[in-house]
Amino acid sequence: MDRRDGSVSAGGRGSDAWRRLIRDRAAMVGGWCTLALVLMALFAPAIAPYDPIKVNMRERLQGPTAKHLLGTDQFGRDILSRIVHGTRISLTVGLISVGIGLGVGTTLGLLAGFYRRLDYPITALMDVLLSFPQILLAIAIVAALGPGIFNAMIAVGIGAVPAFTRLTRSSVLSIREHDYVEAARALGASNPRIILRYVLPNCFSPLVILGTLSLATAILAAAILSFLGLGARPPMPEWGAMAAEGRGFIAQFPHIATFPSLAIFVVVLCFNLLGDGLRDALDPRLKE
Repeated sequence: MDRRDGSVSAGGRGSDAWRRLIRDRAAMVGGWCTLALVLMALFAPAIAPYDPIKVNMRERLQGPTAKHLLGTDQFGRDILSRIVHGTRISLTVGLISVGIGLGVGTTLGLLAGFYRRLDYPITALMDVLLSFPQILLAIAIVAALGPGIFNAMIAVGIGAVPAFTRLTRSSVLSIREHDYVEAARALGASNPRIILRYVLPNCFSPLVILGTLSLATAILAAAILSFLGLGARPPMPEWGAMAAEGRGFIAQFPHIATFPSLAIFVVVLCFNLLGDGLRDALDPRLKE
């Protein structure tokens, strides 16, 4: 249970959430697939059978064979090797983008929810950002900053800020009215101490859920930017860029664009399954 000072006790709550999570088959499938993707990204050089950017024009445009399990592209590069190395790029892009959104959005949400004089300007700014679809906002930011994978991460991260800000703000508005916050204030605790010790830990569960689901959205948005030529630049083995390179050969050699697109689908599905499972496991209303 929670301690008397209002801070979160991870013991009982964490064990209950873990039991609910492991009983969710879809969430466990998503979790194991996510673990496999992380291991693939970490050990990509050892797993990939070939150099992902080495050109071999003698073996260009080959379908799946025993030598090249997923075939080769128009430059003779092994598609399997490029997809394996692309896992590292896509996960890095997702983590950095969500990290930007989480860090900035949580900070703004805490300020807006705890300090009433900052609520209106921060909320108004988020409403302006939310008036644009996230992918269009990302395209506009990349167009201003210039194409490139780093600028794409910044653009996707900025697009994720409003969701984290609104979620944190709504949580803080509820938490700051609790008795343990009032007790801490009466005992002379400073506002920063109250925020860091009592408010922020109680926002942890919804932020974890949103962060996991946002990873899928960030990876998909970065792939779209690369597909449009605004993200990763050739010869970087990024899945969106690979799909864009293969669209000119889709009629005769569909494997060039199909396999990178399937990789995007699998990763997005895994994170969505895991995020849904975490939401159900961490929701206190679902306790038995």
